[in-house]
Amino acid sequence: MKTNFLTIALAALIPLIIGFIWYGPLLFQKPWMKPKVKGVRPLPENAFNTPEDWAKFVLQHEMTHVDMPFEAMKKSNPKGYSRSDYENDVNNMALEKHYKGYALKQTSATKS
Repeated sequence: MKTNFLTIALAALIPLIIGFIWYGPLLFQKPWMKPKVKGVRPLPENAFNTPEDWAKFVLQHEMTHVDMPFEAMKKSNPKGYSRSDYENDVNNMALEKHYKGYALKQTSATKS
């Protein structure tokens, strides 16, 4: 049986091309750059180096929600504390914990 190296090379390139289109600027932005809650600041494009960094941040973000519920934060902040203010605070706290906990370099994303 002969091995067709051209077919193997093309088969190896197809996932790379699909990944480039899927994760590149042509089709979608990075999820942290387009918040779903109105008034929430997007995180910087370079906030995460790998998809694993993003996944770890999402976990830290959700853990911060558990540690700091909206009602508790609203009580400890001045009048007019909105859901977007809360999400911005949670993002900042989660980013700080994320960078400290995983020994990653701190970027402008942790400074607000």
